[in-house]
Amino acid sequence: MGPQARGIGAVRHSPPSRSVVSAGDMKASHVMSAPAIVVFPDMSIKEAGSILAGHRIGGAPVVDRSTRRLVGIISQGDLLNADRGNGGAPRRVAEVMTPDVVCVDRFTEIKEVAARLLDADLHRAPVVHGGEVVGVVSRHDLLKQMCRSDASITVEVANLLKEEGAALGRLEVEVKDGIASLHGEAGPHTRALALELARTVPGVLGAQLREDVTGGSRVIPALRLDGLPASPRRAPTPEPVPVSQS
Repeated sequence: MGPQARGIGAVRHSPPSRSVVSAGDMKASHVMSAPAIVVFPDMSIKEAGSILAGHRIGGAPVVDRSTRRLVGIISQGDLLNADRGNGGAPRRVAEVMTPDVVCVDRFTEIKEVAARLLDADLHRAPVVHGGEVVGVVSRHDLLKQMCRSDASITVEVANLLKEEGAALGRLEVEVKDGIASLHGEAGPHTRALALELARTVPGVLGAQLREDVTGGSRVIPALRLDGLPASPRRAPTPEPVPVSQS
């Protein structure tokens, strides 16, 4: 069945490669091809081959027709080998697919995705979330991301900063006893950035996020910019003033 075979039967999430440093914010969901082009186990190899050829792709996940769950993966090589060896008799995808699949989650960092593909000598991996295939990430997808022009990156960074600035400007601020309370609709990264900025203002002893609840509002947990829980900041303890001995 080609180099994608890794045992029999189960869909397998490859363990993280220890040689990869977890860094950066780019995830599989940012570079994957979506929605995924899939085939079904009961399709003939001719039908599956037509789908691969029609979409100009080298392989596709195989999903159960009723549950949409991942059950395997098939490549051009699998189909060509089956066609060459079956004497012209019709065969189904289920007979030639690789049932044991290396897949990634949509939140897997792209450096980790690249490591898994290279370590397993694969060209593509299904992206699975909640048990369903939400996309496919390939070496080609990763290469396109790596080779983006400086101009296109410049435009995206500028647009992101504009969007972030607009989101920050929609937050409401109230300060009481030196504690800045931020209120309004915003994503977790925007909220974390807002807290960091608020804490830089002289006189601010702390910053918190609040949301409306029945009968009032409550403080909600915040994340730091690196995604870790934010610890509350306390006002610095004043240093004791030495008393002169007269």
